[in-house]
Order: sequence, then structure tokens, then C-alpha cells
Amino acid sequence: QDYGGNIDLAALEFARWANAHFQNASAFSLSQARQISAALENSPGMAKASFPSSATFSPLVYLPQAAGIAVARQWGGGVFEQMIAGRMANLLVYLVLMASAIGVAPRGQPLLVLLAVTAPALHLATSVSADPLNFSLPALFFAWCLRLRLDDSTNLSRRGCLGLGLMLMALSLLKPIYLLLGAMALLVPARHFGGPRRRRRFLIVTMGAGLALTLAWNAAYPF
Repeated sequence: QDYGGNIDLAALEFARWANAHFQNASAFSLSQARQISAALENSPGMAKASFPSSATFSPLVYLPQAAGIAVARQWGGGVFEQMIAGRMANLLVYLVLMASAIGVAPRGQPLLVLLAVTAPALHLATSVSADPLNFSLPALFFAWCLRLRLDDSTNLSRRGCLGLGLMLMALSLLKPIYLLLGAMALLVPARHFGGPRRRRRFLIVTMGAGLALTLAWNAAYPF
């Protein structure tokens, strides 16, 4: 089965125009892109398109891009402006999450900075792909777990447990295999949860909920 859905006809036509240039290895100017975008303003409606490689991801990884596109559309921007807004929103969320990971990490900040600003990472961060969140959210989760491991405080607050649990469950909505990254929570000493039994219960509940989420998504879209 070929998965996809209905998207804006103008966006689809713009993507086809740009893809034709990429396939033929021919460049196009910014002014050309703006002209095509303006011409497509008279192409209202929706059209069904196939995008199985994107449909494999849950909606979570597309929230930043969708928010940027929605804002640009609300302000009357054309297809080109919407695309740029989606890319900038993706970049902003990526930078915020990676900066948070760098700030939370108890050590190794220079390495995290280098990884965050590599050319491939920044290239993907300024795209509308799912990869920026796939990179940055696990990085923040790992940095937080590592900080808690080296923290001498007696326990984790209820708000902290909730935040850690939500992040763990969110991993399962990035990619199904990412649920295994939830094992990073084992870095957090049992004392932060009030003892081994409570930590075990926390992991069972959160990883069980994450597994249920990823199974539900893949049952709806069995790729």
C-alpha cells in the first residue's frame, strides 16, 4: 500500500517544479522561486500525494515545520514563504533543544557543540525533514539522564519525573526503534525515584506507554 494524503495543490506543484530542477541538476534563482510561488497562488484546493517515506514518522516530528507553515499561511505568505517559515521553525526548535542539552549536560559540552554545528546536522536542521527532532530530543534526554546520574540530590521532584517520563514516551514517537533509547533512563540512580522499586515501576509504566503508542501508530500505518 502506498501511503500519503491530501496536501495543498500549490505546495505539491511547487515541490514538483523544484524537484524537476534537482533531478536535472539545474539551478534556479531566488527570483524564479518567488515567481513560481506567486503564480501558484491561483491553485487552490487539495491533491492526493504519495509520501510513504515521510508517513513512517508520527506527527510529533513535524510539529515545528507545521507551526511555521501555519503562521506564514495565516499572514498571507505564498508557498515559498511557507516553506521558508517551516524551515526556520525547524531550525529554531533544533537550536533550542540542542542548546538545552548543552546547558544540561554535566560534562562534554564542547563535543555536543561540535556535533550540533556539523554541516550535515545544520543542513538537516534548516530543512523540513523529521531529522532535527530525531537528533536533538534524544541528545537532551541523554544529557538530562547523565546529569541526574552525577547529581548528589536525594530524589527527583514529581514535576521532574513527569518531564522525564514524557520525554521517554516521546522517543517512541520519533521512530519505533528509538524506544530502546529509553534504556538511557537506567543511568538515573534509583535514589532519585525513592528506591529501586519506584524506579522499576517508573520505567515499566513509561516504556510500556511508549510501546503502546508506537504499536498503535504502526497498527494504523503498517509500513
